[in-house]
Amino acid sequence: MQLLLEQASWLGLGLGLGLGLGLGLGLGLANPNPNPNQASADANDKTVHGLPLLVHAISSGQESLAELLVQHGASVDAVDGGSAPVLLASQAGSLRLLQALIQKGASLTAASEQGVTPLMVLSASGSVGGIKLIAEALKTEPLVLASVVDATTENRTSALHIAARQAHVRAVGALLTAGAAVATLDLLGQTALGAAFDGLQAVAKYVEEALQEYATTADRKLGNDMLARAAAAHIEVMELLLAKGSEPSLVDNNGDTVDANTIVQMYKALSRGGDAAPGHDEL
Repeated sequence: MQLLLEQASWLGLGLGLGLGLGLGLGLGLANPNPNPNQASADANDKTVHGLPLLVHAISSGQESLAELLVQHGASVDAVDGGSAPVLLASQAGSLRLLQALIQKGASLTAASEQGVTPLMVLSASGSVGGIKLIAEALKTEPLVLASVVDATTENRTSALHIAARQAHVRAVGALLTAGAAVATLDLLGQTALGAAFDGLQAVAKYVEEALQEYATTADRKLGNDMLARAAAAHIEVMELLLAKGSEPSLVDNNGDTVDANTIVQMYKALSRGGDAAPGHDEL
C-alpha cells in the first residue's frame, strides 16, 4: 500500500481516498475538502486538469494504482476529456486491468472519436487473450457481441481487417469464432481477405527487393524459400477467411483481378520447394 501511495504522490493525482483505511492522503485534489481533518475525497475525483483519476492512472502506466481505484468504486466508464478506461487498458496491453474493468461493468462498446474500439486495439496487437476476454464477457448478449465484433472505424475498418492485414493468425481465428463477418467492406471496398492480401503483397515486395541481387538457380530457390516462410502467416489467414466463405476475387497492386485460392496454392507450392506461378514477383 505504501508503494501505491508513493505512486499516487509522484503522479500528482491528489488521491485522498479515505476508503475506510484511516488514510487521509490529501494530495491536492481539484476539489479538496475544506476541512483538513476530514478525508472525504474518493476514487471518482479528478486531477487538477479535470481528468478522472482512473483515466490519469492508466494513461500514466500506473496499473496497480488503477486497479486500486477500480476496486474502490471509480467510474469505469468515466472519460471527461480523456479516453475510456477500457480503451486505455487495451492500449496498455493489460488484460488484468481490462478484466477488472469488465467485472465492474465497463462498456465494451466504447470507442475513440475515430471509432477505434478496445477490440480493434487488441486485434492490432494480436492479443488472443484480450479478444477472448471480450467475447466471453458478451456471450450472453449476442446482439451486443455482434455489434462490438463487427464495429468499424470512420474508414470502415473492422477488427478483422486489422488482424488479417497484420497476419495475426490466432487473433483472426478468435475473431471468427466470436462471429466476425468476413464480408464487411472498408472504404476501399476490401474485405478482411483483401486486407490480408495487401499485407501479403507488402511482405512479398520486401523479400523480392531484398533478393534482387541474386540471380542463379540456387539463389532463386533460396529466395523462394524465404518468400514462402515470410508469407506463411498471411497465407494461413487467407485460408481461414476462405474457409468462412470470403469472396475469393481480389485486386492486386497492379489493378489485376486474381483468385485468392490460386494465390494460396502458389505459395504452398513455394513452401514445398516448387516454383512460383508466373507473375508472383508482382504480388
